[in-house]
Amino acid sequence: MFIDWLSWQTVAIAVVFCTVSVLLYFAFAFVDPYRFRVRARLTQFSDHESVENDGSTEDSAHQEATATILSLLKRVVVLFRFGDQSQAKQRLAMAGIHSTSAHIALINVRIALTIAPMLVFAFVGSTSVLSRNMAMFLGIMAAATGWLIPMFWLNRAIKRYRRMLRLSLPDFLDVMIVCLDAGLSLQDSIRRVTKELRVVHPALSFELGIVQRDIELGSSIDQSLKRFAARTNDDSVRTLSSLIRESQRFGTLISEALRGHAEMLRYQREQTAEENAHKASVKIIMPMMLCIFPATFIVLVSPAAIQIQQAFMKQ
Repeated sequence: MFIDWLSWQTVAIAVVFCTVSVLLYFAFAFVDPYRFRVRARLTQFSDHESVENDGSTEDSAHQEATATILSLLKRVVVLFRFGDQSQAKQRLAMAGIHSTSAHIALINVRIALTIAPMLVFAFVGSTSVLSRNMAMFLGIMAAATGWLIPMFWLNRAIKRYRRMLRLSLPDFLDVMIVCLDAGLSLQDSIRRVTKELRVVHPALSFELGIVQRDIELGSSIDQSLKRFAARTNDDSVRTLSSLIRESQRFGTLISEALRGHAEMLRYQREQTAEENAHKASVKIIMPMMLCIFPATFIVLVSPAAIQIQQAFMKQ
């Protein structure tokens, strides 16, 4: 009887904790009247045909709040659903996975990681190891965790792939500048750089190979680079695509634009390294407190503690 009451109490505490956490997240992240007023004011100034009445700002603020809440709900639904194959393929392409059956494998892994923990805890609940209520609660928590783990892995893979592309772009731009200054066309330069970077930067070389195939199939360089930017969804690649497109439109030297973009990327890399160096002093505090300080305390205090113990034993 006490075990059942304790299990129900644990479930209730967990449900209350999750509910309060979600409500606080909504409150701190989205219930901000100043944010909605500022955005509504900016929208009003950017719109040349704004409404003259006094209630337009409040209506815009309410519309902005509604759109923000709907976008959050859409993110939550996307995190839990698996039926949208086009979106799954797009996110896998952002991570550098272009296999035609990758989204099916991802769906199967999510289903397996969801069903397997429920079956395991159902079997455990049928025995005397855990109570049924506790086994049901642990099974639901494990199933939700198993459902979310592949998406967390995919998000991490997307960030890692974007970092690889961002770090390899300056080298790509340097080789492109050399090829363009040597008299090669933009298409020939992309073909030559794709071969040269195949060993050093295989991820970028693979993406450039896709760009080259698009060009060979009849697409223009602008369209191919725009698809490259949409496929990776990275700001640096999108900026590169915009630079090449604007240079071709206005007739400026592409090599000068690429040289400036390469310098900017290296400056951003230097700033990121400095930021990580400043963060290291803060991040090292917890390992020092958990690992170094206890050992130092034992080494310094143990001789005095032993001497005090021996003095009390003599008395």
